[in-house]
Amino acid sequence: MMSFKKSFAEFQEAIGLGAKAYTDATANATILQQIEQTLAAGSMWLPAELLSRLVGASDKLLKRNAATATDSKNTASFDLTAREHDVAEQVCQGLTNKKIATQLNITERTVKQHMSNLLAKTGAKDRMQLMLIYRGYK
Repeated sequence: MMSFKKSFAEFQEAIGLGAKAYTDATANATILQQIEQTLAAGSMWLPAELLSRLVGASDKLLKRNAATATDSKNTASFDLTAREHDVAEQVCQGLTNKKIATQLNITERTVKQHMSNLLAKTGAKDRMQLMLIYRGYK
């Protein structure tokens, strides 16, 4: 679905109706090619700002459930550094790499390196899966 107004409410409705992609109606050719590749791979395409908001909302639910879970995984078993824990926490809040870099006073390239390490250590394929694994629900 392409939209000129791109709102979270419209996004929720579109996904609820079965849309596999949601983007700005003025998206350029590069973005449209990325969307096509993503859909061909069987994944969904969401704008970064909406994905961040979705991840943040999901994190709140997971934290609430984790507080009552008795068998959640211990993230220490992944042998994460203190900074990787910091980055993972920021990811779980739905922040972009750029915002994480600003929050932690590090470069965006350093955030990307920590993300690569986190994905490798946890076995996650993407940010959403990292969040689920990190919160103990994988």
